[in-house]
Amino acid sequence: MTEKKTLCARCGATLELLPPPGLESGTFSATCPRCGTVMLVELTEGGVKVDRVVREGAPPPPLVKKRFTLPVRAPKGSWGYLSNLRDILSSPLSLRAARVYLVVAALLFSAHFIYLLYSATYLKGLEELHPTDRSTVAVNVYDNLTGRGIEGAVVTIEDLGRRGETNSFGHVVFEEVDKGEHRLKVSAPGYVPVETTIVVRVGTPNVWDVYLSNGSAAQASREIPPTPQRTTYDLMVYASPAGALFAGVAYYLIGKRDYFFLAFTATFLSTAGFGFLVGSLLSALAALSVALHYREFRHLKIIERRMGGSPPKVTRSLPRGEADRSVRTRGS
Repeated sequence: MTEKKTLCARCGATLELLPPPGLESGTFSATCPRCGTVMLVELTEGGVKVDRVVREGAPPPPLVKKRFTLPVRAPKGSWGYLSNLRDILSSPLSLRAARVYLVVAALLFSAHFIYLLYSATYLKGLEELHPTDRSTVAVNVYDNLTGRGIEGAVVTIEDLGRRGETNSFGHVVFEEVDKGEHRLKVSAPGYVPVETTIVVRVGTPNVWDVYLSNGSAAQASREIPPTPQRTTYDLMVYASPAGALFAGVAYYLIGKRDYFFLAFTATFLSTAGFGFLVGSLLSALAALSVALHYREFRHLKIIERRMGGSPPKVTRSLPRGEADRSVRTRGS
């Protein structure tokens, strides 16, 4: 703090003033050490002046106006945190400083959003550079009465000659299936076979839930019309602003597990530009947003693909929805 001097309005003695910490302009009280006169002293940018003399014995008046400036230290490293957080919490900020902080926060917010948008566009561009005409098909076979998975059911994509058997959960996955219409046949001992036409699309999950009824293969197998495709991947129903920021990259979490670590790491590093405390908070909120919607993926399981006696292979299973028909397709 800077020492300032003035003269006592009554006895003319020289007073050395010690303004409150951080006060650059405003009115405060001062007491003359010689005569005990209490004075109101106005501190301005041009100097000090005695505002008025208070009667002797009166209690010191409170501050009637003030303007504080807060010295802010330079950010340390790339985290951008403020080491004088205690000063920020204990001293009121001036309007000018508040405006500066708001502008800086807005710029950082915009930079973070643009960074995520760029990341999403970049990843999408990589995918467009390597287009594919094939996709993965998952089929879930269940008992129509109990709703349990049927193990050992034979699933055949007839026009492609692809054949596989369901595991203990009733799941089977076919990889590298050409896009377009295909004939799907599902049969199991003690159940009526089912045939239908499926449409495989690229870039969207292709999942079919097939419900078999008890009976024999000798019974007539009626044609089951395909159910119109519907969107079930509504993971990003955001519960927080951080979740919305996370949207640009989190799109690639759907069916693309290789991008998960990259997306989350990029989010954490970019939010660090807000400062250590705020950046960590935004990262936590982003993770919470994903965790809150993880229930949409609660049916994700590791399944074994058995095709033509080939050795088991760990593959991805896609979410299973609630089926209300014999055959239900899911995709987006």
